[in-house]
Amino acid sequence: MKKILFLLAAFVFSLSTVMADSFGIYAVTDKNEVSPGDTIRAYILMTCVNEEWDGYDFEVGLDYDRDVFTLVDKSEIVVREGWQFEPDGGSYEKLYGTIKPMVSPWSTTFDSHEFDSVTGECYESGASIIGNIKLKVNDGVANQNTKIYSLFENDKDGFASVKIYSKSDDNNLSSLSVEGFDLLFKKDVTNYDLSVPYKTESVNLTYACSGTGCKVTDNGKMSKTLNVGKNTVEIEVTAENGSKKKYTVNINRQSPNNSSVLNLLELTKSNDEKVELEFNKEVYTYNVSVSNEVNYVKAKAQCEGQGCKVDYKDVFDLEVGLNTLNIVVTAENGDTSTYVININREEKVETNVVDNTNNNNKTDTTTTGAVVQETPSVTVLSIVCAALVLVVIVLIVIMMKKKSENSF
Repeated sequence: MKKILFLLAAFVFSLSTVMADSFGIYAVTDKNEVSPGDTIRAYILMTCVNEEWDGYDFEVGLDYDRDVFTLVDKSEIVVREGWQFEPDGGSYEKLYGTIKPMVSPWSTTFDSHEFDSVTGECYESGASIIGNIKLKVNDGVANQNTKIYSLFENDKDGFASVKIYSKSDDNNLSSLSVEGFDLLFKKDVTNYDLSVPYKTESVNLTYACSGTGCKVTDNGKMSKTLNVGKNTVEIEVTAENGSKKKYTVNINRQSPNNSSVLNLLELTKSNDEKVELEFNKEVYTYNVSVSNEVNYVKAKAQCEGQGCKVDYKDVFDLEVGLNTLNIVVTAENGDTSTYVININREEKVETNVVDNTNNNNKTDTTTTGAVVQETPSVTVLSIVCAALVLVVIVLIVIMMKKKSENSF
């Protein structure tokens, strides 16, 4: 499988080759991008393209820029199926073994690795990796493109291109937020404290890192189930060069509130007048009375504890007589209290008229608090009678005066 992969890699990266009659020499690498401090392995790949070629002695090796790379180790030449070698002048035979490599510098710039010459015959088409070296990228190397060459008979014609670039060391977060809550984020601050109410059973966090090629825990999204008390969330940022930074969010979920009292209670009549109610949150029973014309009241109640709830009818219809309005307060921890308001709606006052048509006097009578009044007919009759009496008296006086005058 490795033979096939490296052979394909040689063509994909369009590596130049050195052809020696009926076989080819390639330089291939296991990476095409590396950074200072990274290691890379370079291979010599030989391919057989003519089964009837009768070989001769040849020298192969690898060449690289010593200012960019430092040699870590090198392997032996490995002879694989597809080649025959004559190690000591005898008849050809299939040989499976190794031939020790040797090193000889060819210049002050490059460190060359020249392998022992061998005599060979290509008798099967195929490819063989016959040697490799491990190199380390020197610290402080600037971004650049470099080449690792394959050598054949001192010619540096085949090569593998390698890109050198400095990996980012940015391991900061660029954003951090907790859904539904304010968190003042700064990239240089790595510890945060957040307090949430008891009703908050879980929180959702979103975050992102700022560096090229950086990575964060859970790909930037996290959901955290909260217990009552302290909960710790840790977010790790890994820079492209592998350096790490940890951000911590301490979330305190508050204990449930046990307050089940009201801090506001108001009643308004159907005519929009306020019901006089001396409210005290520690008093749980009230008795009030309203006139018959008030057929409903509107209630307004508010509890004082965090997370508490109030259950009541905000519009309460009234029947004549006693009506009871219950207001139930439930604390965050489940405790309850009930406020009771007894509302008495008075009975309606009715007026009944008694008409005595056979009598000269007429009176009005009520069912409660009776009041007697003269009717209009009695009053007129009295006035007429008085007027008649007065007229008679006047006539008598006049007649007596005339009679007296005549007597003289």
